[in-house]
Amino acid sequence: MPSHPSAVRLRVALRGARPAISRTLIAPLTIRLDQLHQVLQAAFGWTDSHLYEFRAGRFAWSMPQDTFGETGSDVRRTSLRDALKRAGTRPLHYVYDFGDCWTHDLGVEERIGAPAADTTLRLVAARGRCPPEDIGGTRAYARLTAALKDPADPDHDHACDMLGEEYDSTRIDQEALADRVARLAAVWGMASGATPP
Repeated sequence: MPSHPSAVRLRVALRGARPAISRTLIAPLTIRLDQLHQVLQAAFGWTDSHLYEFRAGRFAWSMPQDTFGETGSDVRRTSLRDALKRAGTRPLHYVYDFGDCWTHDLGVEERIGAPAADTTLRLVAARGRCPPEDIGGTRAYARLTAALKDPADPDHDHACDMLGEEYDSTRIDQEALADRVARLAAVWGMASGATPP
């Protein structure tokens, strides 16, 4: 492990999703949590239509108006490095849409030091298709995907209406998702050869 890492290989998994849905990213430790939120939206394919927060134990980071009176900090003033330090040995989570409660577990797979490795912000792996917004959470999504596969299921027609008859929960366009992340990296000067704004 580098003594002074400048980035991490981060695996982000949507908790309770069947089949599994995850993304693996290289993220600079200097990225702010509000930026990481945008990266996760891009990498998973969410539409950024709901409130969100990052959590470690009882501590939360969110936009100031979204804290609901809990102890926490402003995502715009907190870097990934600071959040990981605050989390310590506790797991770090990203919760998107408090109604559907899409909880993403963030795990550091590797700490990366420059210049030994490329620390450009990027999506390096993707597994599983992101559920549609406002579908009801992971249980409702699992129920709909199961009903879609079984024409005899009483909820089959509803699943077809919600997801579309040709919906495939395993099929994703990783290249398109990676491009969305790369565009953010370029804007923020976190891409290879980019000049910070």
